[in-house]
Amino acid sequence: MRLLVAEVGANRAAIVREGSLGLRAFEAGEIQSPPVGGGEHAEHMLGVVPISGSSSIHLIDLAKLLEVARERAVSAR
Repeated sequence: MRLLVAEVGANRAAIVREGSLGLRAFEAGEIQSPPVGGGEHAEHMLGVVPISGSSSIHLIDLAKLLEVARERAVSAR
């Protein structure tokens, strides 16, 4: 099993991964808004970056995702 360990502020999260495509930098102007009406998963997205052809990279708001997960874990106790 391979994990990506991400650090967001004081929080750390391990994400199970199959592989890495590398690190990429994007200009702010390349990032488009998350899709409107994209369902529950869209609320955890920072945006979308179109890449070659019809492909895109979805940018996850890891800080918000961790906050929601922590709130759900505390309320389940």
